[in-house]
Amino acid sequence: MDQDLDAAFVQRFGPPPRSLRASANGAELHLLEWGDPGAEPVLMIHGMRAHARWFTPVGPALAAAGFRALSLDLRGHGESAHTPPYGHGVYGDDVRALVDVLELSRPIVVGHSMGGGVAVRAAASLGARLRGLVVVDSPLGPPPRPRVLPGATEPPAERTASEFASWHEARVRFKLRPGDTVAAPDLLDHLARHALRALPGGRFGWCFDANVAQRFRNGARGVTPPPQPDGSAIRCPVISIWGGESPMLRRIDPRDVTERFPSAAWTAVEIIPDAHHHVFLDQPAAFNATLLRYLKTL
Repeated sequence: MDQDLDAAFVQRFGPPPRSLRASANGAELHLLEWGDPGAEPVLMIHGMRAHARWFTPVGPALAAAGFRALSLDLRGHGESAHTPPYGHGVYGDDVRALVDVLELSRPIVVGHSMGGGVAVRAAASLGARLRGLVVVDSPLGPPPRPRVLPGATEPPAERTASEFASWHEARVRFKLRPGDTVAAPDLLDHLARHALRALPGGRFGWCFDANVAQRFRNGARGVTPPPQPDGSAIRCPVISIWGGESPMLRRIDPRDVTERFPSAAWTAVEIIPDAHHHVFLDQPAAFNATLLRYLKTL
């Protein structure tokens, strides 16, 4: 998808976003912004190896409803700096610092997948400064166990960034994780375009740090993952939205949300039919209607 086609695709959803850059918690971070900068802020956080454009179907709908929509490229992703360390803790600190730097008053934080765990950590530290928390098809924290055998002490080898000879070769390699989806092909083309960067010699590479996943898991083999974020510290309303066909429903019972957030003002659970893990890519209209119905009650 070339630049002109991509711009035309984005405009199908509404006015295109503005780019913002902010220095927070020791990293230069990039965000997309839709809507009135003075409106009530909604800060959206993507998942592992994704980027801010994941929320292209969502940001314009929030702006049209009177919100200021902000979508963050986490460090190591998209147009933000590839500045380790990575992980729920540092990402949560980044979000908290962004709230200060951007002077966001009573924001609503939305996190998808890994970004849901990041949002929970940020919400626990922001406390009463947060108006609401939305977790979207998220395990709500780090992996439950190390991904490698315990006892090994050597850090994993650095990965070399992948390179592709052409856009078409790179596009074939672009996959959602988990992979099941009913998202429109042109939406996937849009996401792929912004997941790639041009390299010298006409080649292409990914826009995320090749080592982001292993560094996210604490870097050294056998290290116990950080504890689950403290849901008991969160007192704002918590909304959880799930894909009806998502594999997350085999890992987590959405009915447990109330138990995970015992001090929340209230909790709500919504399941979007015919959607997989990437809920708002698969069923953007249904997702946006559900999200806005709750946001207008906060």
